[in-house]
Amino acid sequence: MINSKTKKYGIVGHPLGHSLSPIIHNTSFNELNINAVYLPFNVTPDYIQTLTTSMKSLGVSGANVTVPYKKEIIKQLDWISEEAKLLNSVNTIKIENGIVKGYSTDYAGFKRKFIEEDVDYINKSILLIGTGGAAAAIATGLTVIDKHKNVTIAGRSENKIDDLISNIDKNGGSASKIILNSDAFFANFANYDIVVQITSVGMSPNIEDSVIEGKIFNKNQIAYDIVYNPLMTKFLLDAQSCGAKVLTGLDMLIYQAAESFKIWTGEEMIIESVRQELSK
Repeated sequence: MINSKTKKYGIVGHPLGHSLSPIIHNTSFNELNINAVYLPFNVTPDYIQTLTTSMKSLGVSGANVTVPYKKEIIKQLDWISEEAKLLNSVNTIKIENGIVKGYSTDYAGFKRKFIEEDVDYINKSILLIGTGGAAAAIATGLTVIDKHKNVTIAGRSENKIDDLISNIDKNGGSASKIILNSDAFFANFANYDIVVQITSVGMSPNIEDSVIEGKIFNKNQIAYDIVYNPLMTKFLLDAQSCGAKVLTGLDMLIYQAAESFKIWTGEEMIIESVRQELSK
C-alpha cells in the first residue's frame, strides 16, 4: 500500500523502452516488506540539467541512471564513489539528508556472475568486444580495479580502441588491442578463455546480427553478452552451438540492480525471487 511514508525510487533515461528494472526492484521491495516503489522516469535531454533538484523537490530517495546520462549526471552530484570516479560513470544515485551521492554498480554487477559461477576470471584471458561507455567501464574495472593483466579489447575502430587503452594506461592498468574480424582476430580467437560482447549488436529487433562473423567458439570458452533482449542473442546461440558456456546479459542486469538495491536499503536482494518474476 502506497502512503505518505513510501520511499520513491526509479530509473532515469531516454528512451527507456521496456525496462525490466521496475519489475526487479518492486519485486524486491515486496519480498522484503520495504515500503518503497520504483518507477520509470523517461527524462528528455531538455530536463536532465535539473534532475537532482527535481528529485529532491519530489522527495525521491534514489534512482538508477541509464543511457545517455551516466556521465552527464556527474556534475550535478555532491559526492561520487572512488569507483565511479575511476570509471567516469554513475548509474546509481542516493539522496540522503539532502546530499546527492553517485555510485557505479555496473562493473560489480558484471563480475558478480563470474563469482557466482565460480569462474576464476582474473586468471583467464579475456577478450572484450566494444569501445563504448559500457565497454570502457568493464575494461577499466578489469584492468585497473582488479589489476587483470590479460585483457584484449576488440573493435572496428583502431582509434577508439587506442583512446580506451590510453585511459587505462593513465590509471595504472594495461590492455592489448585487436581489430574485430581481422585476420589476426580469427587467428587468435581460440586463445581467449572468456569472450565478452559489450555492444548493442544483436539487440531486438535486430536479433539476427552478431559482432562475430561465423561460429568460431570452442567448448573450452565462455561467452558473455551484456544484451538481455533477446535473452539468447545470436552471439550466444552461436557460442552455445560450438559447446561454449554462455552467460546472459540478464545476469549482469540483475546483479548490478542488487548492488544498487543494497546501497539504497542496506538489504540483500532475493535474487531467486527476481528470476522467478522475470520468467513469468
